[in-house]
Amino acid sequence: MTVTDEIASAAEQLESGDSSEAYDTIAAVLEYPAEITATDLPAALDVLARSAEELFGDDWGAVVGRAAGDAEQAVALGEAGSFLVEQGFAALAVTLLTHALRLDPGDGALLGELVTAHEQLGNHRGAVRVIEDADERAREGFLPQYLLAFNALMSFAPEPARTLAPQLRETAADDTQRFMAGRIEGMLSRLDALAAAGFADPPRTDLQVWHLVRTAGLLLDGGSAADGPSVSRQWSTVDQSLDTERVSDESIDDGRGARVEDSAASCRSAIERVAALLAALGVTPPSILSVPHDSSRVLANAAAQVLGLPSHRWPDRTEAPGLVVVYDIERLDGPVGDALAIHEADQVLWSHAVRWTIDHGVTPDIATFVHQHVVRPWEDELDGEGLPADAVSAWVELILDAEVAKAPTAADRDARLVRLAEATRGCGEHAAGVFRSSGRREKQFALPVVVDAF
Repeated sequence: MTVTDEIASAAEQLESGDSSEAYDTIAAVLEYPAEITATDLPAALDVLARSAEELFGDDWGAVVGRAAGDAEQAVALGEAGSFLVEQGFAALAVTLLTHALRLDPGDGALLGELVTAHEQLGNHRGAVRVIEDADERAREGFLPQYLLAFNALMSFAPEPARTLAPQLRETAADDTQRFMAGRIEGMLSRLDALAAAGFADPPRTDLQVWHLVRTAGLLLDGGSAADGPSVSRQWSTVDQSLDTERVSDESIDDGRGARVEDSAASCRSAIERVAALLAALGVTPPSILSVPHDSSRVLANAAAQVLGLPSHRWPDRTEAPGLVVVYDIERLDGPVGDALAIHEADQVLWSHAVRWTIDHGVTPDIATFVHQHVVRPWEDELDGEGLPADAVSAWVELILDAEVAKAPTAADRDARLVRLAEATRGCGEHAAGVFRSSGRREKQFALPVVVDAF
């Protein structure tokens, strides 16, 4: 079936009253890497606008509808593409913004939006190609050069960033741009420090190294250790023509979990491993700081008893020294997350679980494992987000009573992680976050999985 036939089929489905089926059909036509021509684009966008309006609201009909009626104008396509990025539909946005940039190749704002859409897909190598292939006029200025350096680093190619870093520092015009230039410098500084310590040319599957390079965070493991959570791998295989950074479960095994079923034993193991890591680094938090979230409260209360430290409510002691214990940083509300973005003196942020498939505003100084979906040990007892007080106490006791096997693989990883962290100690403001006492914590970016065939 040709693209034209598929558009006609989607239109027939819409006319028959099946908006959902019509949307699915037309989205498959338009999503990156779409092969739709400028000739077919207006009809496809018309079906998308009408079906999505019924499913998602009037804004879709208005914004995408304007693009359908004016598909030969970069402005209308660009506005619709930016709208789709904001709504989280990056695969659709890439197609519209690609057509818009072809109509106005010198528009730097369109180039930036297209790169953002590729980043939202995790397609950093695609973003690099888009910038490298762009018209010189669109590549002028600080932002396109920053995006090239950033996406090159995110796709495991540091050399473009090395070339661009001095220029970014020299041309940064305000505090925001200086911060962005500093982000590139920080990644390169950590990468060079690790190379000098014997970790040169790390493989793309080395989560501990690349997580540290990108975010200054320390990652114990991805959940595959014998004493860690059980992991159900449910990767999604994608068309290799996408050049996205996704793989099937046959392609890679680096410790990332799709569905991670956590347990009291793995919580106890994590507490002991974090304590041993901090001791090996000479970092000795004097207390446990517990954030206002029931799952975090269970882990924090257990950590305080295992480590023999006093426990304090973190909201009352936001600048106090201590180990801030978080179960899953994604579940914290805005004000807490905003406050945790700042490094305080002698304060370390540990998040037991971290979702690796999306960006987070804050990187924990230490994370135990990464996941796509985590099943907390007390999941069945949660009432919304809350746990009854007696359930909190009961789970603390279960963690304290849990028997933990000392897996050699975990011990090896933890010893290696100490060496990785120590390698960055001399990087000043770019050192591993566990050593920092001022400044902002780095943003955590989704961790791409890359297969050479893509």
